[in-house]
This record gives sequence, C-alpha cells and structure tokens, in this order.
Amino acid sequence: MLTTLIRREPLDNLMTFRFAAAVFITLLLVVADTIVEHLLESFAGTGFERHLQFLENVQSYERQFREFIVDTDRADPESLHIFGVREGMSQRSVNPEAVPKFEDTLNFRRDFNIAAVETNHLCFCIFGINA
Repeated sequence: MLTTLIRREPLDNLMTFRFAAAVFITLLLVVADTIVEHLLESFAGTGFERHLQFLENVQSYERQFREFIVDTDRADPESLHIFGVREGMSQRSVNPEAVPKFEDTLNFRRDFNIAAVETNHLCFCIFGINA
C-alpha cells in the first residue's frame, strides 16, 4: 500500500493546475531571461553580432597579412618563393613598422541599430505596441 501511495502521489501532483501553472511560469521566466540577456549583450556590444563582426575583422587581417608575406617574399630575388616553408622563403629581415597591425573596428551604430530593432520586436511581441 505504501508503494502505491508513493507512485500515485507524484502523478496526482503532476495533474494539478498549480503544478501546470508553476511549470508555465518557470518556462516563461527562462524565455524572458534569455531575451533580456540577448538584448543586453546587443547593447553592450558583446553579443553574437559583435562576435561575427570580430570574425570578419580577423579574416580581413588574415588576407592583409598573407598579402604582406607574399609581397615581401616576391621582393627578394634570392628567395625560392616557396610559401610556408622557412627555407624556401625570404631570409631578409623585415621592418616591424611595415607589418600590418590588427585593428578590431567597433561599429557602434550597427550594434545599436540591431539592439534597437530587437527591443522594438520584443515590445511589439509582448505588449502589442510598436515602440
């Protein structure tokens, strides 16, 4: 009899309206927290869009750096021009000032616009208003 009560009690609780309401409110709070976190990351410039912007800058720098290496190697007539092999590339010293520097450009206007649009969508979805 005790095992029957132990098995039926959780099932009875699962069927109650109070439990269903608690699950619904918990899920609603998790979703709301996720949305607010995403908006704050957008406003702070640390969200996914900012990460994509950083990756674009890295790829651009990679192209610049490769071009610099190839151009520097081509300028040396004694080089074997074998890219990626130390012995096959130019052995001349390079002026450190000539090496391209990585610049991570921040586009606050773009980040702010994305955050503003997302905030507008959130207000429209939740409150039915267009902020």
